[in-house]
Amino acid sequence: MSSSTLQIAIPTPPIFERARPWLLAAIIVGLLAWSFLPAEIFKARLLWTDSKNMSEFGAAFMKPNFRDWRDYASEMIATVQIAIWGTALAVLFGAPLAILASANVAPPWVVWPVRRLMDILRAINEIVLALLFVVAVGLGPF
Repeated sequence: MSSSTLQIAIPTPPIFERARPWLLAAIIVGLLAWSFLPAEIFKARLLWTDSKNMSEFGAAFMKPNFRDWRDYASEMIATVQIAIWGTALAVLFGAPLAILASANVAPPWVVWPVRRLMDILRAINEIVLALLFVVAVGLGPF
């Protein structure tokens, strides 16, 4: 080996790899600009101009009224009971639906409608489904 210094060439990445973070940032800024008016971000000043309403609403949380604690407790228990049943029914229906949605287990004429049903249940917000059930059966467990 000679005492001369070795020159190691460090490869520079292609231009697209170097520009990728900047391109991603430009896309994000573009999407934010595109959604600025529809999202009504310019109305954020209402958080300060109508802050009296928020302060009254928040003050009610600071002074709880426990006169009706038995009603609150029974409603909380009913909520937990509904959650238990919801979880049990999800497991009960989820496992067979997962099997029926598997292309390597079920025939295509079964897989397609089951997957579309699962798409609908996943795509529609829970509040919309809850409102449909409220219209169908009313408020409360049933």
